[in-house]
Amino acid sequence: MIVTLTLCSIALVATIVGEALRDARIIGLSLGSLSLALIAYTILSVNHYPVMIKLYSVDAPLYVDNVSALMIINVVVLGIMALTSSYRYIDVYGRRGILYYTLLLIFVYSMIGVLLVDNWLTFLLFWEAMTISSYMLITYDYNDPRVRNAGTLYVLTCHAGALLLTIGIALLYAATGSLSMLHAVQNLNPEIELAIMLMFFGFAVKAGLAPIHFWLPYAHPAAPSPVSALLSGAMVELGAYGTYRLVEMIKVPIPFLAYTIGFMSFASMVAALIAYWSQSDLKRLFAWSTIDHVGWMFIPIALACVNRSWINGAGIVLALYVLNHGVAKAAAFLTTGYTLYSYGSRSIDELRGLSRWDGLAAFLLGASIFAIEGLPPFNLFFPKIFVILACIRMGLWYIATFLAILWCLSFVYYVMLFNKSCLEPPRAPLRMLRKPSATIYIPIVLLIIFAVISNFVAQWMISVKG
Repeated sequence: MIVTLTLCSIALVATIVGEALRDARIIGLSLGSLSLALIAYTILSVNHYPVMIKLYSVDAPLYVDNVSALMIINVVVLGIMALTSSYRYIDVYGRRGILYYTLLLIFVYSMIGVLLVDNWLTFLLFWEAMTISSYMLITYDYNDPRVRNAGTLYVLTCHAGALLLTIGIALLYAATGSLSMLHAVQNLNPEIELAIMLMFFGFAVKAGLAPIHFWLPYAHPAAPSPVSALLSGAMVELGAYGTYRLVEMIKVPIPFLAYTIGFMSFASMVAALIAYWSQSDLKRLFAWSTIDHVGWMFIPIALACVNRSWINGAGIVLALYVLNHGVAKAAAFLTTGYTLYSYGSRSIDELRGLSRWDGLAAFLLGASIFAIEGLPPFNLFFPKIFVILACIRMGLWYIATFLAILWCLSFVYYVMLFNKSCLEPPRAPLRMLRKPSATIYIPIVLLIIFAVISNFVAQWMISVKG
């Protein structure tokens, strides 16, 4: 672990030097990717989950179980792909004053930190590092007033959520005397119930659950596409992760939280489904898709709030959903980066009939669209089915039916989108501005492949390590 931390530090320094000396940035990107790969190796090399990872021969507050391990793999894969695709893509914006690659690494490292710690105070420190670095990345194109406004909305909303989270953690500590995320809470009282609700709403802000999702359709499209891939594919999911860890601590049913999560989850799905039909920008469309999927991610947590025996199953389903959604959504956002880099557009109308001009781009866009909707062989199909089956097994047929209907309606829309953007005759010729380099399209291809095999990776980790 010490070697890993040392390499992470060297990678950060190398990205700073690389941005000062443009021709040397490949060194920083390579070291950054290597440091992330080493983190994944460290997580995968343990014999069994859960495990406390030792640092300096002392039990450090680093904790890994099946849930955090799968989500760390998601962050690592997306981080490496984002670094790789940024190598040429970021040239679209010209030179900027901020250290893009350094901030990108800090953003990824902070998300991994959130997933590793078992202490709420340390969790909060990484949470804030994640928010600040992501805000600076979202506003990378700061000359555009729309980008600045989106960044301001994002940072103000997320810090309001962080304030709720901080107060909730303080109340929880006052009531239990512990900041450990592994501490068992056997009874509820008004102080703990208030702490639970405050912490949940703090997490819900970051996750983009309706009705506090309003920042997400502005912030995610404003960011460079590799950053959007991380925001939608890794960061918002940490709101669901934090909620799961909170629910895991409480050893008694929490019906008031279950009802709240259920209402907000369904509101997110319905709001996204309605918003789909009015979208003309691919990145904004995929941002609304993230709101839809976040609603799905919270359903297993709501079920675990009332059925405490299913808490471990809820964690596995959540982790599988995050992993499969993460790689699929990252592929979708990087594909919009491809079209923006090569054709200067992410407009659905302007890209109509994309297959006529660029077969590779059309294939990548089509595969990404079907991957985020869980069409076999893409593995997002399985966690969605697991969520529906869990509802059926608990006798909640009406919820299972509603989820299935929403899924079908969403799928119908995306089939129409695929037909319009890839197959219909184009309205006007599409002029290529830049020939896409391998670093633009290879990460998308790899993510699409991973979206097919991700469940096999997850099953191996659970069966061998769990």
